[in-house]
Formats: sequence, C-alpha cells, structure tokens
Amino acid sequence: MKFYYVYILLCSEGLTHTGFTNNLSRRYSEHQLERDKSCFTFNEDLLN
Repeated sequence: MKFYYVYILLCSEGLTHTGFTNNLSRRYSEHQLERDKSCFTFNEDLLN
C-alpha cells in the first residue's frame, strides 16, 4: 500500500497552498525550484 502526505505551504504573502504527494521531500524541492509555471507557488516565495 502506498502512503500519501497532505501538506500546507505558507507563502511570503500570507497565502497558503495545500497539496498531496507520495514523496514529501521531492515535492517540496519541486516547489522550491519553481519549474512548473502552472503551479500555484511558481511566483510565490515559500517561508521555511
């Protein structure tokens, strides 16, 4: 059985982004690299 994670990212403007993934570290890296222009966080700075 595959496990999935639900995550909430806080952006610098106070906005939040909620998503889910089966690989949390990979997905967080993808958000930080901002490669997907259709991604909500593409133009947002994530808070650590």
